[in-house]
Amino acid sequence: MSNWYDDAMEKLDYAKYKINKLSNEVKSENAPNNKFIKNEINDILGNIRAPLDYFAKHIAKNVGAKAKTPAFPIATGEVDFKNRYGKGINIDDANLRNHFRSVQKYNGSNWLNELNKMNNNEKHQEVNKTVINTVEKVGHFQHKGVTLNNVSFENVGTPMVEKIDGVTREIDITSAAGYKKEVLYRFKYNDREVFESLKEYHTNAVNFLEEGKRIIDKIESD
Repeated sequence: MSNWYDDAMEKLDYAKYKINKLSNEVKSENAPNNKFIKNEINDILGNIRAPLDYFAKHIAKNVGAKAKTPAFPIATGEVDFKNRYGKGINIDDANLRNHFRSVQKYNGSNWLNELNKMNNNEKHQEVNKTVINTVEKVGHFQHKGVTLNNVSFENVGTPMVEKIDGVTREIDITSAAGYKKEVLYRFKYNDREVFESLKEYHTNAVNFLEEGKRIIDKIESD
């Protein structure tokens, strides 16, 4: 097994550990402060993004015709992809070329584009912003003919109320079966739930590298 793969999987294993740890910590009564959480999230992004560069640079430097400017090709279209692949990878192998093509946004895959943009933003401009919403979940609730089953209210801000004889009263749902209140983190960049996104990026990166290694091992053995 080559060193690039060991290093890549080490980074990704660490990212998975941090995702699971932080996603549990934010739900606890002793949750870290928001500044810490934001920086931890950005650290995770970097640990998912870096292994992809390890793969690209291993290929460019050690497999076949060596590329002049080793880089993972992230393109805006097919012409741009061919140009970036030629400069950054420079391996004339259809399986490998299609493998890199499969994760391009113009080809219908958006996870790498999102990951790359947020990681670059954090490195060169500012810490990626997160939007913090409050979510109230109700398992079962009945009130005067109204029944709620497995309902979530995100960032409602105002309580449920009723008006009786001209008097407005708050309806207390906190005693409902299955009631719980959680904090939900969303990336401001794409309005996606943070931990759901990080898990998706992580899974896709692992799958991409595992298949990439299989392709490279075959090229090197031929």
